[in-house]
Amino acid sequence: MRRRSASTCGDGTRVSTSWRRPGWTCGPAWSARSPADYGLGQLLVAGRVDLPLRDEVHVIAQQINPQARVVYADPDKFVLTCARALLVSGPQGVCDYVPAALNEPRALLAAAGQFLDLDRPVGVLFLNSLDGHPDDVATEVVGYLRASLAPGSMIAICHLTDLSGHGLTSLDALSERWFPGLLDVRSPEAIQALLDGTELVRPGVVPAPLWRPDPSPLPASPFMDLWCGVGRIRSPQPQPQRRQRCR
Repeated sequence: MRRRSASTCGDGTRVSTSWRRPGWTCGPAWSARSPADYGLGQLLVAGRVDLPLRDEVHVIAQQINPQARVVYADPDKFVLTCARALLVSGPQGVCDYVPAALNEPRALLAAAGQFLDLDRPVGVLFLNSLDGHPDDVATEVVGYLRASLAPGSMIAICHLTDLSGHGLTSLDALSERWFPGLLDVRSPEAIQALLDGTELVRPGVVPAPLWRPDPSPLPASPFMDLWCGVGRIRSPQPQPQRRQRCR
C-alpha cells in the first residue's frame, strides 16, 4: 500500500506525496548518516528530490551536526519550489536548492559550489537518481565527481536491482503509465563498479536493510531490490621520488 498525503508548495499548489512504499525510506537515513558520522558537514543530494520522506537528508544530518549544510539538486524547477517550502533547515544549519541535472556533472558541481566549500570534503548522495540513466551517463557522472571532489569526500549510492523481484512489478507499472524511462536496474556488481576508485565503506554494497541497521528486535530482511553502498575518496598517493645518481 502507498501512503496517501498531500502538502502545499510555496505557490499554494497542493502536491501528492504518496508514491513511496513503507520501508523504502531507509535510503536517506543511511546515506545521510554515513558521511555525517565521518565528520562531513556538507552534503549534496544529486539529481532527484523526493517530497517528502519520513527521514529527510537534512534532518538526519543536522541531528548529528546541527550546522550541517545540505544542497538539494534537481532539474525540475517545480520540485525545487516545493522543496524550498517543505525541506526547511534547522536554525543552525543550512538548506539550499539548485536546478541541476545529473547528465551535466560540471554544471551540477558548479551550482553546488555556490553554497558548499568544494575545497573541503563533501558527501554526495545518489538516492535512486542513477536508476533512470544508462551506464555511460552514470559512469561519467560518478567518475567526474570522484575526480573533482576533495579527498575525504564520500559518494553514497542507493539503487534498484532485479535480484528478488520484490516491489519491481508495481514500479514497472508506474514506469509504463506515468514515468517512462524511470527504471534502469543494475546488478550489485554494476552498482559497486560505479564506486571503483574509492575506498568502499563496510559492509559494502548490500540490501538497504542490511547497511548498518538500527538496533531492532526483528531481523533485517535481505529480500529487497533497493541496494546501497558508500565509497570514500582517498588522498592521491604520493609518487616515489627517483634517486639521482652521484657523478
